[in-house]
Amino acid sequence: MLSISSPITSSAAVRYYIDLTNEDYMTQGGEPIGTWFGQSAEKLGLTGKVNPESFKAVMAGFSPDPSKPLVQNAGEKDRQRGWDLTFSAPKSVSVLYSQGDPWIREQVEAAHRAAVISTLEYLEQNALWTRRGHAGAFRESVGMCAALFPHPTSRAGDPQVHIHVVIASVCVRDDGTTGSILSKPLFVHKMVAGALYRAALGTELIARLGVELTQRGRHGFEVAGVVGSLTRAFSKRRDQVLRRLAERGESGPEAARRATLASRPPKEHLPRRDLFAMWEAVGRGVGWSTAQAQALLGKRSLPVGPIPARDIVKAVKHLSQYQAHFTCRDVVRALADEVQSKGFRVGQIQEAARAILPKLIRLGQLHGEDQFTTKATLRMEREFFARVVAGRDSNRHLVSARFVGTHLGTRPLSDEQKAAVLHITTTPGAVKVVSGLAGTGKSTMLATAREVWEKSGYTVIGVSLTGKAAESLTQSAGIKSYTLASVLWQMNEPIVSVAGVTLARTSTPLAPKAPAWSPVHGLKLPHLTFGVGGVDGKKISSKTIVVVNEAGLVGTRQMADLVDRLTAARAKVILVGDRRQNPPIEAGAPFESLATRVSHATLKDIQRQNEPWAREMVKDLAVGNVRKALDELNGRGRIHVLQNKEETVSRWVDDWRRSGPPRDNLILASTREEVSALNKAAQEKREQCGELSKSYVEHRDQKFHVGDRVIFDANSSRLKVNNGTLGEVLRASGDDLVVRLDSGTRVTVPLDRYPHVSLGYALTGHRAQGITCENSFSLVSGDFMGREMGYVQASRARAEAHLYLDRVTAGVDLKGLEELFRPGRLKAMAHDILQFNEPKSFGATDTDADKRERQVQERSLPKTEPKQRDQEKQKSDDKRRERAERAEAKQREEEIKRCEAELQRRQ
Repeated sequence: MLSISSPITSSAAVRYYIDLTNEDYMTQGGEPIGTWFGQSAEKLGLTGKVNPESFKAVMAGFSPDPSKPLVQNAGEKDRQRGWDLTFSAPKSVSVLYSQGDPWIREQVEAAHRAAVISTLEYLEQNALWTRRGHAGAFRESVGMCAALFPHPTSRAGDPQVHIHVVIASVCVRDDGTTGSILSKPLFVHKMVAGALYRAALGTELIARLGVELTQRGRHGFEVAGVVGSLTRAFSKRRDQVLRRLAERGESGPEAARRATLASRPPKEHLPRRDLFAMWEAVGRGVGWSTAQAQALLGKRSLPVGPIPARDIVKAVKHLSQYQAHFTCRDVVRALADEVQSKGFRVGQIQEAARAILPKLIRLGQLHGEDQFTTKATLRMEREFFARVVAGRDSNRHLVSARFVGTHLGTRPLSDEQKAAVLHITTTPGAVKVVSGLAGTGKSTMLATAREVWEKSGYTVIGVSLTGKAAESLTQSAGIKSYTLASVLWQMNEPIVSVAGVTLARTSTPLAPKAPAWSPVHGLKLPHLTFGVGGVDGKKISSKTIVVVNEAGLVGTRQMADLVDRLTAARAKVILVGDRRQNPPIEAGAPFESLATRVSHATLKDIQRQNEPWAREMVKDLAVGNVRKALDELNGRGRIHVLQNKEETVSRWVDDWRRSGPPRDNLILASTREEVSALNKAAQEKREQCGELSKSYVEHRDQKFHVGDRVIFDANSSRLKVNNGTLGEVLRASGDDLVVRLDSGTRVTVPLDRYPHVSLGYALTGHRAQGITCENSFSLVSGDFMGREMGYVQASRARAEAHLYLDRVTAGVDLKGLEELFRPGRLKAMAHDILQFNEPKSFGATDTDADKRERQVQERSLPKTEPKQRDQEKQKSDDKRRERAERAEAKQREEEIKRCEAELQRRQ
């Protein structure tokens, strides 16, 4: 794992790394003395072991003596002195280290250091920048000045092999001048650096020890054979952090970092020999010893040759499943994740990434980086857009404008709602789009459109990505709705009908094409028909209108599949959503992109909020006027900043309980872990206040009292509930719950057969999209926010929307909160980035026309400073790097041969 700290700003934080070091750490305790790394460090004369005074000087912004300032604000109190990049090995690696003999420990330490060095070399080549010129107008690539401090333990004394890489915010430019470094590129490259570190560590462990690795998802691996009981015995520190997170109702990497800092005890500095003796005793307690550690060695060796094509294809396929366009950096990360346990080096991963680029489609640049996509993605988008555009002039589903106008005259709609109804009912087009801000009355508009269609002889059905959104459309607009997955599944099945009555469905053809000599060739059964599947036994036809609710959540693959099937059946498709809310999880953003390709209606007049200022606040969040919206909320007393997380949660739960019935007062958070903690806190508060029965049913570590608010987590046709359906417990006994749904229906839930019930006081922003409540109470954390999530959370309530956070998260003058509401990584279609009709392969030879096209393209893109040196210097640097890589490779091969010889001797 790789974590990056917030900026180091105090001299005390700098002294921490030095105070831990001790030359005699083996016998007297402490940690090894650090070592310098990086080209800027070398230019400053910093090599070998870290001298404490030189380290303090460069961290303060001075030369090592320290006679010369290297940056303009050298020595200032609040200067950003640097960042701590902490590289932590998987738990099983640390456990193997704790149980191994001295040689095994030496190899684990060497493998870990080599993996960190490989990752730092990547960061130095790709993520180290400084500014220069008037007002820092230009960017220049520079080398790193970093100190590496290896530590083997956690603060609780558990084995945890990790290295603190303290990068000083100083650098030496090519012309000898000095400056500070930019932090943003480090964070931009954090995920790919973490993936490369894991892959490099896995490779070094295989090369040096011959251990087998098992991949844990896409973002981790473990050493095969290290038993879980031993790992759990050495997880005291992890348990402390998890307890802290649960107590504070937090989750995610940023919350984990804060919990780690807040809960850490003073670090003990035991001599190594005492640590090893203590760890060996723990191992013996679960039946482990050095012999078991040695038995894991020599199981495998490094693969011969490059990364197999199948692994490259799998990596790109997984990447394109969630991103319609991506960078070379994204490809490197996907490849590193794919092969992290297979023994390939960082150089091989980068080489494979470069090799695959010519086989991809280059789309142009975005924010200064080349963007790529796959041929399959581009073809799918092209066919999708072609089908939509081909139906732009379709008059198949038109309703008389006079009839619609007469009907609108009897409905209390706004002018833009009436215009939207006219747009989707009276204007040509097989696919129509309505884009509306949160709370603009999209459901009310659709209810009127449904009445128009039904009176004109059409059948109207609804489709939504989630069951809750489908349920909401049914209740608010009167449109019988289904989940997208169920509709696609049903339409994928051929149906057999006699005289229009459905008899059966089958997933395989009933009558394969018969050859001319077959007895059934040419057989005609006039009353027996085979057709494309329908929905609930109803055939989709030219008399069907399909409304896709919350269409902004649907990715390209599913949207293309749905539109393709519906338009082939001659149905009309109405896409309704808000492009400014949460984007799709899958690749692409077809809803937003379609609005530029077909005529669409727009709803901007917000009606949900009771007060005019609140409606304006929501609109400001939607369009990006974050500061104005936050100032409005803060001035109205809706932002609550408390001293710490405990006080924040306490104030939040008190305010929420006093506000009224839980059904009208929605709790919101960013992650499922936060939601789980807040649900428990809300239940406990209501229990303390006597609002819940004393008796309860216990199920899956949850208690359900009479009066509890619950949510259903899976669709059930038998119970007639959807994933996201909410209700209140009326009776709890044995293994059954009787729940009154918000729709008024009562259902009996057998928990032994339907276990998918949770407390439903709190929801994530994704689950809350499409919901309207009276008041909302949002707990703001640093993880998974972004403007889209913040916009959703602040726009659910009619009356009052409250935000709760601690001072650290809020920042000075709410600047921290403002930063959390910055736009996330918005998704887009590959065609939105593609600048020309006929994209060329990245590896194709540039023609004069290509060069002219690129010049036009670069002028149309955001201005960024390209990362390149002049040609002569680039060649010199490349040659120097190649020599260094060859020397390092030779040294590494010699070291691996020594390890292999030692392994053979041990066997």
